[in-house]
Amino acid sequence: MISIRQGEISFNIPIEYYSVPQNLEISGQPPKEIKVRPKGSKRLLSALNPDHIRVQVDLSVAHLGTNQVALSEMNINAPSGITVTHLYPQNIRIQLSQISPLNKNR
Repeated sequence: MISIRQGEISFNIPIEYYSVPQNLEISGQPPKEIKVRPKGSKRLLSALNPDHIRVQVDLSVAHLGTNQVALSEMNINAPSGITVTHLYPQNIRIQLSQISPLNKNR
């Protein structure tokens, strides 16, 4: 039987926010990154680059004010053969405010 050596590493990955509701914008200081722990074969991990992993947060159901967003493996896009065993923080707060008329043309 062939044994494939497993390993884990840790990366800080930038958060990508998308589908912000119309007339709203992210305000304040939203979290910029989270820590993820990818797991897989040592061979795959040795070739893994933080740019290969994406953390995406869908804000389409977010509302005006403070939004608590729970993060899970569903928010993580990792290469085939890699699983994410841990992410921190698992909950983030996003503040959305009304777009002021002055900022509409950005």
